Amino acid sequence: MGHLGLASVTEGRETEIIDDPALEAIFRRRGLTAYLSGHQHGYYPGARGGVRMVSMACLGSGQRPLIGTNGATPRAFVQIDVRNGRVSHLEALLAPEYVRPIARSSLPRELVYGSQRLQRDDLAGF
Repeated sequence: MGHLGLASVTEGRETEIIDDPALEAIFRRRGLTAYLSGHQHGYYPGARGGVRMVSMACLGSGQRPLIGTNGATPRAFVQIDVRNGRVSHLEALLAPEYVRPIARSSLPRELVYGSQRLQRDDLAGF
């Protein structure tokens, strides 16, 4: 995990990413389970080139809209279950009760910023 994401997911922070194709290639070769980041302040479970990239939900202030959407993303807590070294379950649970998940179908199928494309993880085979 890292603070900055590998791809843009929210309005206003589009260029605040690690734009490093060589690093993504290393992650692919090593079979990275998932790369988690938080700086974007918006939940998006995405994937690109076989690498799962999860932008964590915002728990505090400063939630941002996902690229191409209106309105800030909701506050949520991301629950990740890992079994045998692989992510077996990943979902964001809405604040303040943290029991109701954010439906994947409510999130954009993909996020596009310039030449960057990030597909929702369930549509990318995760």
